[in-house]
Order: sequence, then structure tokens, then C-alpha cells
Amino acid sequence: MAALIGASLLLPGSVRAADEGVADPAVWGPYVQWVGKTYVRQQQESPYGAYRVAYEWKEPGKVIQETGYYQDGRVWFTQLVTPGKKPGELATDLKPGPKGSWRIVDAQTLASNTFFGYQTLRRATDTATYEEQTLKGGAVESRRDYVDMASGQYQAHVDQLAAEQAQKNAQATAELRSAGVPDEAAGPVPEDRVLAYQEPVRGPAGVLRITRGKAWEASACYMAVYINDRLAARVDEAETATFKVPAGEVRVGVATDPAGRGTCRAGQSDQAVHVTPLARGQSVHVYFKLSGGVRFSEALLESAAP
Repeated sequence: MAALIGASLLLPGSVRAADEGVADPAVWGPYVQWVGKTYVRQQQESPYGAYRVAYEWKEPGKVIQETGYYQDGRVWFTQLVTPGKKPGELATDLKPGPKGSWRIVDAQTLASNTFFGYQTLRRATDTATYEEQTLKGGAVESRRDYVDMASGQYQAHVDQLAAEQAQKNAQATAELRSAGVPDEAAGPVPEDRVLAYQEPVRGPAGVLRITRGKAWEASACYMAVYINDRLAARVDEAETATFKVPAGEVRVGVATDPAGRGTCRAGQSDQAVHVTPLARGQSVHVYFKLSGGVRFSEALLESAAP
């Protein structure tokens, strides 16, 4: 029963356009609307159903293939759908999984056979969407909505998710900056260890101050500070430096000193990264400290330009 394991899916570009001349609604039911399209689940998290589903003709007019994918793009399952032995019935061959069947309830709705007490209903809600329900003992246990990735509705869904994420990011940044940075004395990083972002920036720009705090136990090693993956400075404890950087999302990375020797090159090989937004004319102070790993905090020094 393919639908129990998940609504099938194909990655964009992998589906072939269906031959509408061989897609008989009396034989295929709502598959006529889905074949040749790729759908994505609108719910980000769900215990049932594939994240992305694609429908294509395996053999035009004879076999439809569904391919289901996890959110990371890995194939979850494939299912072949063929006309059943009885009118109004479709046979399904799921891999991995058991064989099953769909019953065409009407031109918009399919009902699967029952397997281990579970059943799936799939119903076209309009030309771009369908809903899928998982039933246990006849009661709805889970419901999912899928939208055609080539539709305007999908783009609106993507825009909404992006807006929601941007709002969450802005709130998280505001909360982080309201906490501020420790009030600790720090001297300037010597000029020979400040390596980049000292020249004026063409276009919208801001100021980034980076300070390394003093750990409980003094360190004899510099730490490399990267800005947008470019080595910007080699910083000792209780040192600070100021950089002129392009406005936008700024990546501050901290790693072991590439010019260090002996134990000063051992340990952390990858960057610990902190990302912060920097608006035009804004000044932000990013503070980091080694304490069981790299710990970041930040504060807003000057608001964005009007």
C-alpha cells in the first residue's frame, strides 16, 4: 500500500509530460491530474508522507510511477501503479513495501486498501493541490497537503515560509543583541596581525568590531578570525579589532591560527561560525571566548543609516 508509506514524489525536472490522450479518467481517476507533475508537502514536519512526490508515465497509458523523496533529496520509495482487474481499481507495487490497491471513489478521490489497520485517502482539492489522510480504524490520524511545485500557490507558500523564517531570525538577533557583550578591557590587535577589511567598501557597508575575551586560563596561542571566509586577523586574548565590511549577512569564523606552531596549530581545524546581519551604516560588536568551545555574543553599537 504505497500511500501508507508516503505520498510519492519526483524531483523537479525528472518528470515527463503526460500524454493526455492516453490518460482516461475512468481508468486512472485523479492520477490524470497528477501525472507529469511534482508535488511538495506544505507541512515541514509530518510522521507520515513523503516530503516531495513526483508522478510520471513509466509506460504511457499503462504504468504510472510515483517516486517519493525525503526532505534531503534521498529516494524513499518508488511505486508502480497499473489498472486493476476490476473497473475502478488500481494496483500498486511499492518498493520497498507490500503490494496494494487504490479504489477510485470519484474523479477527485482515491482510497487505499487497509493494511495493519491503516488506510490512506488521497483527494484532489484543486488543479494545484491535493490532500492525503492516514486513517487508523477509520479515524483520521494524520493529514497532509501537497502543492504542485510549478504552481503559483507553491511560490506563495515558499514566500510565506521565507517571511516567517526572516521574522524568526530578526527576533533571535534582537534578543541576542539585547543581551550584549561582556564589559571587559581589551587592547587593539597590532597592525601586523590585522589582515583584511581595512579599506573603504564600495557600496552599502557597515562596521564590525570583533573582540576575543580572556579565558580562565591564559592561552599562548592566537586565534584566526575569518570574515566571510577571508582571514581577517590573528587575535590574542583581550584584543579587539575593527573592520569595514559590506552590508548584508556576515559570517564570522574562528579557528586555530594557520601561522601557529606546535600546539597552537593543533585542535580545532574547522571554523566555529557566527552569522549576523549588518545593515548599511550599522556598527555591530561580535565578542567570542574560548570556554569549552567557541562562545559568541554580540551587541549593536550604532543603528543603521536612515
